[in-house]
Amino acid sequence: TFRWGADLSKADVRHALFNSLGSVAFFLVFLIFLNAALATMQLTVLSDLIDRSVSVVPRLIVALIIAGIGWMISRWVGLTVKRVLTREDIPRATLIARFASAVLILFFSAMALAELDIAREIVVIGFTVIIITFGLLAVVITAIGGRGMVKKVLATFDENG
Repeated sequence: TFRWGADLSKADVRHALFNSLGSVAFFLVFLIFLNAALATMQLTVLSDLIDRSVSVVPRLIVALIIAGIGWMISRWVGLTVKRVLTREDIPRATLIARFASAVLILFFSAMALAELDIAREIVVIGFTVIIITFGLLAVVITAIGGRGMVKKVLATFDENG
């Protein structure tokens, strides 16, 4: 029913994909029932371990969705920034667009790691340090290499003003 269906059916990739998805679903259902059986036998240590491992799966799926959406948004923003800066004849438009895209990827990566609850404080501190560093880098780049751009902007204000 989708565009690559004919190609995938020739290579039988479709069946392998569905079989692997079915195997993953079977394994999760098996773990849930095994957890109930261990809880009934009062093996609480193993039951708690399986319960924690099964509860990670939804957070992992949400983290992957956040990372995927973040990647798409950063790609779209990077292309848009590059197109706008190129239209305005700003030098190094590609570098600035990649910079903006990298900041967004970092932001969404931090969101995904925070969703997984992996060392939340370390993620927040590291993300804050990286964003501050990028901000200072942008100021330094603007101060050193962007004098011409600032003069252009001020000239347009003087013409309009």
